[in-house]
Amino acid sequence: MTGMIQLEYEEPGEENDDFRLRLLIASVVQRAVVDWVLYRGLDDVRKRRLYHEADQWLFRDDRNIFDDDGITFPEACLVLGTPTGVIRSSILSLGREDLLGLRRAFSG
Repeated sequence: MTGMIQLEYEEPGEENDDFRLRLLIASVVQRAVVDWVLYRGLDDVRKRRLYHEADQWLFRDDRNIFDDDGITFPEACLVLGTPTGVIRSSILSLGREDLLGLRRAFSG
């Protein structure tokens, strides 16, 4: 038929799968960093729990913290190709203002 747009289906390739996996892992790390930075030192029970879980995942290499099926932070860093120490030292240097500044920058 004329006038119809034809879309070609692209088989998922290894490159796309690797990119998607790194993007997913980066999002998980980002969420943990945000929880660690924003909720550190707060009195709210829910937020304190999120901080504690992020702290355990980011700074403790104990496999037994969460379900054995989950990825550890060192495994996440391996997928991202960045040493754990590099990410951890960057996290320790972040403050709430850093994250809030980023939020303002991206919200327009």
